[in-house]
Amino acid sequence: MQCLASIFAVAVLAAATSAQAVVIPIGTGSTEGNTSDAVPWGRGGAGLRQQCLYDSSHFTLQGITTPILITGLRWRPNTGAGLVASSYTQGCSVRLSTSPVDALAPSATLANNVGNDLTACFNGVVSWGAQPAQAGPTPFGIQIPFTTNFYYDPGLGDLNVECDLPIQTFTGTTPLLD
Repeated sequence: MQCLASIFAVAVLAAATSAQAVVIPIGTGSTEGNTSDAVPWGRGGAGLRQQCLYDSSHFTLQGITTPILITGLRWRPNTGAGLVASSYTQGCSVRLSTSPVDALAPSATLANNVGNDLTACFNGVVSWGAQPAQAGPTPFGIQIPFTTNFYYDPGLGDLNVECDLPIQTFTGTTPLLD
């Protein structure tokens, strides 16, 4: 099953540049997405383990052809959907790797999509503040700063982003994400 890719920004440090944000999928930095979904952060306390594979072209076509250091991820709500201050109280995790399979042909067995460079980038409480509903593309309102950064080389394969939200207490309102 292929993941419906949510639009998010990747905070990166490129080798010869200062910190910058890269929005993937490509072309969605200043354009509203053509669909919306509640995953990963709109599941409430029901629990979810999700993988999204992003083709390396989302980076290379934006001029990122050398290794980068990913320092965090951000998601934005869909146009017209606001954010209510919310929290996963018992914690969640985000892991990144370079996938050994192509993003166009992911395996239904999640373990097969994970690369040898699997990195636990974040493990902790995920929460966000309120953000009013507005026309899109909206500002990124959910931010996950990594405690362990991920070194990604688009020349070695596609990016696997895995979010794991165990069944837990959730306070707030589940967001509809772009």
